[in-house]
Amino acid sequence: MLLVIALAVALGLPASAQSPTENRPEIGTATINPTGIPSSERNPLLTDAGAVRISKLVGTDIYNKNDKKVGSVDDVLAGKNGQLQVVIVTNEKRVAVPWDQVVFGDAKLNSDNKALMLDSTQEELNKMQTFSYRSKK
Repeated sequence: MLLVIALAVALGLPASAQSPTENRPEIGTATINPTGIPSSERNPLLTDAGAVRISKLVGTDIYNKNDKKVGSVDDVLAGKNGQLQVVIVTNEKRVAVPWDQVVFGDAKLNSDNKALMLDSTQEELNKMQTFSYRSKK
């Protein structure tokens, strides 16, 4: 929940709950704002406190703000510095993106809103450096 609110503030979106029928063209068709129900009821990836259930995140499709699939979560990595990265598989390759680029939406209103990368497209992810779990020798 805190991540959603922080992202909303960073994007200039209101952090308070809005009516699900309210027109918000600045975020396309994605629904990310809390709707007044517990986090776990609006998104099965979240606990009531808003924590992300990593085991549920792996395998989840990622959509953008226009409800277009951009990839799916292959893994979540914790670096030596504690920073998290989400490994996403597109139709062409694996890429790693910082944790804060993924938003957790309201799947109760739209089942595609479990995990979102609002401003990403599959084409943009395909242009990123390929991620590999093993270093190349």
